[in-house]
Parts: sequence; C-alpha cells; structure tokens
Amino acid sequence: MTVNAHTDNLNSLLEEKRRAVATLDKIRSQLAQVPAALMEYDQHIKICDAKIEKYQQSLAAEKSKLETLALKPNPATQKTIHDEIQFITSRITFYTQLKETRKQEKLTLQTTASTSRELEAAYVALIIPSLDERIQRATQAIITVPLLRKFGFLPQPTATHSPSADKAFNLNPKLPQNRH
Repeated sequence: MTVNAHTDNLNSLLEEKRRAVATLDKIRSQLAQVPAALMEYDQHIKICDAKIEKYQQSLAAEKSKLETLALKPNPATQKTIHDEIQFITSRITFYTQLKETRKQEKLTLQTTASTSRELEAAYVALIIPSLDERIQRATQAIITVPLLRKFGFLPQPTATHSPSADKAFNLNPKLPQNRH
C-alpha cells in the first residue's frame, strides 16, 4: 500500500470515528432525557388515578340519589340521574384507558432506554476503542512505510506513487547521520 492509500484509510477511519462519537453523543443526550420523561409519565398516571377516584365518588353519589328516588319515582329526575351516571361511567372508562396507555408508554420508554444503555456500552467498550486501535495502526503504517522503503525492506515507489506526497505529510524525514 502506498502512503497515499494509508492516508486515505486513516482519513476514512477518522471520519468513521467522528460519526461513532456523534452517535454516542446522541444516545447519551436521549438517555439524559429519560428520567424527566419517566417522571412525566408517573405524573400523568397519578392525575388519571385522581380523576378516576373523583368520578367513582361522583358515581357512588349519583347511584345513591337513584336509590333514594326509587322510593318516590320521578321519571324526569331519574332520566337526568341516569344520564349523569352514563357520563361519569364514560369518564371513568376514558381515564382508565388513558392510565393504561401511559403505563404502556412508560414501559416502552424503559425498554428503549435499556436498549440504548446497552448500545452506549457497546460504543464505549467496543466500537470506539476498536476504531482507536485501527487509527493507531493506520497512523503507524503511514510513518513506517517510508522508513521501510528507505532501508530497502519495501520496494521503491512505482510511477503511480508520488514521493512528493511523503514530503507533503513530512512522512519521510531525514534521519540523523551516525558519526563515528
């Protein structure tokens, strides 16, 4: 491989690492928002519980009125109470369903956060260190190739290789002469 090819490989690896770090930052940013979102779901669930409790008390009161009216029937009043009971029951159903939806959304968020934590750990423990190692090897290759050529361990560059590329990157420095 020529120095230019090694340089292209290094640039590619550096770009890959930049994208990996950006992805890791995005994952961490999203994970930072999870506690607040979980608290918001808990708050929604508490609100639903309070509404359900309030409507259940209202429902009990309306049913009590209906029982009292059974002693002295009044069709108009009974119809109004039945309508109120129907409305209250629909509100209890609505808030019960909303509560269950919020619980499910909270569970989904917790599962997603768990997966994101695993992904974050993979980036920290595997992906980024692997890229760092490959970058180090690519950098070493860029430094080593001109030296190996100079001392005859690699063939001299062909017509497709430009020695000026080595000079542009200062990859072929003059070695100090040993004077004895």
